[in-house]
Amino acid sequence: MSLKKIYLFIGLFILSLSSFAQAGERLMFVPKRPVAGQSVSLSYQPLKVMENAKWVKAYIYSFNQFRWNTYEITLLKENSLWKGTFNIPQNSGLLIAKIVTDSVIDNNDEKSFACMISDSAKSFMPGAYAGWGLFRSANYGYDIPNYINLDKHAVSDTVVYFWLRREVENRRESNVPMSFAYVKSLKNAKIQDATSQEAKVMKFLLSNGSEDALINAMRIAQYNGRKAQSDSISEIIVKKYPQGKWAFKKTFDAIAMVRDMNVTKDKMLEMLQNFPINDELESFIKNYGRHYDDLYQTILYIDAVNKRFDGIEKYIPRMSFGGSVNIFYRLVEVPHLRKDTPDSTLLKYADIIVNHMEKIKNIKSVDYDYMSDEEWEKWADKFGKKCVYLLCGHS
Repeated sequence: MSLKKIYLFIGLFILSLSSFAQAGERLMFVPKRPVAGQSVSLSYQPLKVMENAKWVKAYIYSFNQFRWNTYEITLLKENSLWKGTFNIPQNSGLLIAKIVTDSVIDNNDEKSFACMISDSAKSFMPGAYAGWGLFRSANYGYDIPNYINLDKHAVSDTVVYFWLRREVENRRESNVPMSFAYVKSLKNAKIQDATSQEAKVMKFLLSNGSEDALINAMRIAQYNGRKAQSDSISEIIVKKYPQGKWAFKKTFDAIAMVRDMNVTKDKMLEMLQNFPINDELESFIKNYGRHYDDLYQTILYIDAVNKRFDGIEKYIPRMSFGGSVNIFYRLVEVPHLRKDTPDSTLLKYADIIVNHMEKIKNIKSVDYDYMSDEEWEKWADKFGKKCVYLLCGHS
């Protein structure tokens, strides 16, 4: 790395740290170096337009094991300040906050309120450096929806690279999960020794041999146009981890190519048996635009075409809120509008679906981790009423 780049990175480091200092003018985190698994106090000096606010809430975005989860706490007024306490998740690396009243949202003038999290040894947690760089760019899939206007306030790929480099240099456990983003930032930032750095990353991943390491090696090869290498690594993953995430995804892809719907159903039933649902598989497959709900919905839809509805009671209870809305449309609303199934029959199925939705509407899907629980509940209630409940006569 050239001396010029070293000076540039030092400058970026100072500028980035200034955002933390500026955040402290209005929102204070106490202690300043909070520890994962412990509590942190928030003390907020409101904007002038908030002086008469009847309530103030803090939305906390926590970078937990390289995934954003959202929490909501109510602040209590003490003299001129609003204060609250947040219990930091055990695997949090970074907290990003915004302050909300009924009419104002304060995200520190698009600079964010941020706080890096330490471990018990006072070293920053995995994700602390990476999250600070990644969430301020739309190029890596780690931004927080509706937090910063990234059309105007995104950081450069060079800034992202700087923080990712600090991450992988300081936390070895971050090397596998952050490897693809790191190599992508190398290329996007046009780093001088990008080729040699990428080669070192690939060597590390292939020697590591874990499924996550091999998947990222495959992604890196694919990203850089090395299809033969990518395909070769893909085959290795499936053979080494036949019940793993990548085998699950490849099975999903293969089923999508089947044209006979009854064969499709049989293969989906086999897939559900071979790959029982769990959070890891569901979180992984959603990155490719697929969900377990797709399996349940397709099975039920094929059954409906064959005039069979005995699977509803089996598969509806396994579905997410959003999946339930979709299947309601396909199995209830469409036949009702077409008048090709008696409403008395449809009502029985509608009741099963809506009763299930009522039970799970407070359970947030992995697709909506960027929402707080309260935001999700409001959205689910509004969406359900708009799409389903009014048709069924529920209120």
